[in-house]
Amino acid sequence: MSCPVSVLRCKYNIVFDLDEVLCIDTVGSGQAPFFKDRGLILDAICPHYIFPGAKELIAFLYRMDEIRVSFFSAGRDIRNEPLVHALLKSSLSKQEYEKIKEGVQIYSRQHTTEDTPAEKEDFSKCFGVYKQKKRKNLQSIPKNGESLEDTVLIDDDHTNILVGQIKNHLFVERTEARHFESLRTDPKDNVHIVNRIYYVAGLLFAAINKSKVENIFLSEALFRIQYKLKENQEKFHFREEILSEDLYYRLGLETLRAIKPDLQFTTRESYLASVGRPQTAEEVAYFEDLIRQKKEIDEVYLPR
Repeated sequence: MSCPVSVLRCKYNIVFDLDEVLCIDTVGSGQAPFFKDRGLILDAICPHYIFPGAKELIAFLYRMDEIRVSFFSAGRDIRNEPLVHALLKSSLSKQEYEKIKEGVQIYSRQHTTEDTPAEKEDFSKCFGVYKQKKRKNLQSIPKNGESLEDTVLIDDDHTNILVGQIKNHLFVERTEARHFESLRTDPKDNVHIVNRIYYVAGLLFAAINKSKVENIFLSEALFRIQYKLKENQEKFHFREEILSEDLYYRLGLETLRAIKPDLQFTTRESYLASVGRPQTAEEVAYFEDLIRQKKEIDEVYLPR
């Protein structure tokens, strides 16, 4: 079982962003059946649609004694907290959830920080143009003498994290509803994007293994996998091609089958089988109600 926050010193801290990494809160009117058929619709202020494989990844990590899982989204805590707990209840057994629910660390908008002058300068040097925004500082995540260097943030935006913590960032390209719908017409272009959870899992497990084998910090192991020196240059650059390397997708899928043996990649065929099937009158009413709930919530509350 994952480390209780107040009891054990964990080896690794794994921190998840929420939106476009684990889930989305908006889908097209015809897309909801795909998520419903897989039990991936959660009610948290408004409906949220969980990406295939996300629940299995959460469950797998919570069964690793050396890992503590936490969450850091720039959304508001009034949305983040019920969403995280709904996700955990859906991912873990009732017994597992009861053991960990009091110690779950959830960081929200109020935990993001303004850049210092030095950090602004570092950002400009790294990215060329300064981007004004509050960022996710991971300094407060490690507990009980744990190491920042063994802490990883899984996020879809390089600029969300402090420049000095770039090594701690597992970058994953954001996934949106349009990517699933594009499976109808451009399956080759989007099949990786709709299966990003397996990429995250495979890359994370590969980095953990590298950390152990080479006796280096997890952040350093991750950096060595994700970044490279360009020819005749002194700066390291993110390896864009890694996002399409099948190795990590396959590793993630095979590993998560320990939780759900029949887990499969999302394909054009599996997507169309759900969104193209006939719907009962009850389902039509349910899907229409999901859209209505989202519209009503948006009128009084914006989760971002």
